[in-house]
Amino acid sequence: MKIHLIGKPRIAASDGIECSVPGHQPWAVLARLIRTKRPMGRRELAAEIFADVDDPLGALRWCLASLRKALGAETLQGDPIALNIPPETHVDVWAMDIGELPEMDSTRFLEGVEPTSGAEFETWLMIEREHVTSELYGLLRRESMRALSAGNISRARALAERAATCRPLDESAHIILVKCLAAAGEMAAAVAHVDETEARILQETGEKPSPALR
Repeated sequence: MKIHLIGKPRIAASDGIECSVPGHQPWAVLARLIRTKRPMGRRELAAEIFADVDDPLGALRWCLASLRKALGAETLQGDPIALNIPPETHVDVWAMDIGELPEMDSTRFLEGVEPTSGAEFETWLMIEREHVTSELYGLLRRESMRALSAGNISRARALAERAATCRPLDESAHIILVKCLAAAGEMAAAVAHVDETEARILQETGEKPSPALR
């Protein structure tokens, strides 16, 4: 089984078939439990995500039941809630924590998921998205530099483009991308990217990037 929380969230069974999880709230619950390093009680989690509903605990029970249909009947049980995810399950954010570059169709954590929730969870999600983006950016830069050093220009370019999407105003990934374009003999594209990046950074920050970019 694979759990993807980076990009559009999804759960895929071992045969590759995606498991249906309805609505935004179940993904909020799953992401909160997976990214939290300590057990969370039901009342705490319900108050955080379902602060504005009449029956927060009932809403949480519905979300947990929906997730169990995809993850298995033994998961997400008890109080505090135990994940009990099968040990062979691949979770992209956990893979990233140990230095592995996850599969992704976007660099945004919980892409398209905007649950109706309390201010506490909204703040957590905003901060967590920044944390995931920062971790992902570092991995993408590292792997693109490795690929470039190994002469795998196409992989280095693809990873550098992803990194630049994560942090469009950070010139480091753009420098790697320009090196990739130059190494591939695409000098006109390299110069065009430098011009575009300089203009964007200057417009957004009021300062030109360092001479290293050009």
